[in-house]
Amino acid sequence: MLRGVLIKKEVNKPTKRATKKAESKSRPPWFDLPTYKARPQLNDRRHAVVVGAGIAGITTACALAKRGWTVEIIESNEAIAQGGSGNPQGIVLPRINIGNSAEGVFYDAAFLKTLSELEQLKQQFPELNWQQGGVLQLGSTARIKKQIAHFKGTSYDLQTDHKSVCKEVQVLSSKAASEIAGIKIEEEALYFPQAGWIDPVQLCRLLLKQAGDSVQLTNNCHVGSIEVDEGVWILRDEKQSLVAQSDSVILANASAASHFTQTDFLPLNYARGQISVVSSTESSQKLSCVICHDGYIIPESNGKHVIGASFIAGDDSVETRLEDDRENINRLRNALPDLFSGEPSGEISIVNSRAAVRATTPDRLPLVGPVADAVFFAENYHDLHKGRPVEKYASAKYLAGLYVNAGHGARGLTSAFLSAEVIATQLNDEPLAVSDSIWQALSPSRFTIRKYRKASNR
Repeated sequence: MLRGVLIKKEVNKPTKRATKKAESKSRPPWFDLPTYKARPQLNDRRHAVVVGAGIAGITTACALAKRGWTVEIIESNEAIAQGGSGNPQGIVLPRINIGNSAEGVFYDAAFLKTLSELEQLKQQFPELNWQQGGVLQLGSTARIKKQIAHFKGTSYDLQTDHKSVCKEVQVLSSKAASEIAGIKIEEEALYFPQAGWIDPVQLCRLLLKQAGDSVQLTNNCHVGSIEVDEGVWILRDEKQSLVAQSDSVILANASAASHFTQTDFLPLNYARGQISVVSSTESSQKLSCVICHDGYIIPESNGKHVIGASFIAGDDSVETRLEDDRENINRLRNALPDLFSGEPSGEISIVNSRAAVRATTPDRLPLVGPVADAVFFAENYHDLHKGRPVEKYASAKYLAGLYVNAGHGARGLTSAFLSAEVIATQLNDEPLAVSDSIWQALSPSRFTIRKYRKASNR
């Protein structure tokens, strides 16, 4: 060191390649990430096709657009957000789990990611109807009652990388809950102060507006089949006419993502849900936050409340049913008997209903990532139950350039943004957007691996 001059030894930051290499050491070979890298097009911008223009597809397209990609979205309906993303009001709420489960950690991180994205979008588009008035969760199920008992007298911080970045989830007395809600609450409740409700259709529109010309949308176009030819995925309609082509395709079309021959092994199920839109009244207009019970009610917007929602697994009908409206109302009356009792007739006036089908998975986590080569997995991992050393197995092989982002269930508004980042970081050859354990919990291959690990396969 020269006198009077401090020479600092420069510490090199880990490169992207080094970061990815370090990540790969902690995962078994059947969860290795693909080595596929998208090819730049003639304009030096990478190109992708997203199938589905709901919240999962649009957030995925926008995450890629922010990285300089051009994206085509192919939607079978006449407009965006016509499926599960099409309700007039939707709830943004984390899914709490007692313990450090992958599901709980993912939804914590996803909730925080969503809050960050909505804050940025609101700054750019002040008209975004994002009402962050909090959510009260009543103890309507054994699971919620257990959570209330667990968190009572303590607090639960939503955390990312062990840094608390969100206000605490609280257990409120009936009196405190009533003050928050603006109406009488008869029991203790979990309170999520940073949760709230949003207009999902408007959200999707503004995300596309933010992306600009980088994202192009084609409506009224059903993708009937996909096939690969020399590294390029060809998408055709039911008449086998060309729809689009790209070396990078993301299937974000809910349960229909498993309707192709390449993806028919994915355990995407479906469930029907119906909301009821009811007129607000003088007493119900006092409601100041979302209340969840074994259904939910959202504060009024334009003189109406959204209440819901029915849930019927294995039913794919989108026809509205009077019995579902009655069920929604009965559950609301049981949970909040005084909410509409001040009206002359005590009646709840239904002005509209809407039914939609949501894609679900057996473990309530979405399928996010590359689509496995099912034949390779069967040939190489069928004997996982025998306990052979991990190093004896080959690295996972995928259908190069084919990805899926589906199975978000009723929490798509919470999970979509982070899931989109998981897809975008993989396609853009970046370090993973989530921890390795969370990636394994989201991997579309996880159910195949679980099947091969079971002793019943012996």
